[in-house]
Amino acid sequence: MSLSSFVIPRNRKVQFELEILIEELANVPLVAGLYYIKWKLKNGKKTNGITERALIKYHSIVWRYKLHNSVQIVIGKDGVLVPCELSIKVKQELNGGKEVNNIGKLLLNLSEYVGLNSMTRRYLLQDSKINSTLKLTINMKQTSENIAFKVPPLKKTQMFGGIAGIISERTERQDDERSIKFRQNFGIHYMARSRSATSLVSIFTSISNKTYHFIVSCEFFPS
Repeated sequence: MSLSSFVIPRNRKVQFELEILIEELANVPLVAGLYYIKWKLKNGKKTNGITERALIKYHSIVWRYKLHNSVQIVIGKDGVLVPCELSIKVKQELNGGKEVNNIGKLLLNLSEYVGLNSMTRRYLLQDSKINSTLKLTINMKQTSENIAFKVPPLKKTQMFGGIAGIISERTERQDDERSIKFRQNFGIHYMARSRSATSLVSIFTSISNKTYHFIVSCEFFPS
């Protein structure tokens, strides 16, 4: 743990439960080797991991790897969650592990997914010589107490893959729009809950004061 984490006030640290399903890599033109994914998470309780090795079948590699982790994200001075970077690298293993090649990588800012429903999307690999897409399902659930913060906008990643890809993109874009509407309302509901809590405190204080005055008044009129 870095020294800066002790300097940051507690009310600027938000805890989340992270769930990611690394499902498959599609549209892979290669035919040989074993494939696996190495991931690294900057602000996670567990900072790195690796999937099992899998073969190519019908130009796809299926892992269905579940990543569960606890994440702490700091609120910046502007009120926006700072980046929480997840790095994913796809590797190819040949000749019994004697040769390892980089197929591509993906860099995501998980802060952008806060307040959204569980979202499934296909991501085009970066720094790759092939046009393969990685299918991920991401869910970020806040576990700490309610703290006011802003969420950075969700960046759209290029989709790829012919007719099937267009249909998938359209479906996932509709899911994104529904999720974004949910997040926009999420902020309003949070403020409403905050106001309700404040109102309850005011009512309780008012009742307490009236009760106190009643007790004091009774002392002047003994039975």
